[in-house]
Amino acid sequence: MPWGGVCAAGGDRVCVFLMFHLQAVTWIAFLCWLAIGFAVYFGYARRRSLLHPQP
Repeated sequence: MPWGGVCAAGGDRVCVFLMFHLQAVTWIAFLCWLAIGFAVYFGYARRRSLLHPQP
């Protein structure tokens, strides 16, 4: 795609700009939901893994 690198770099810059202008409460909510998501994901994966021996 012509100008693909320029478009990607511009999109990165816009996203970083928007992230720096978010309120603190938004970041706190994001980190809480991220922690919950990781706990569910890894908890499920640990129980369902074929490599993890069952007691």
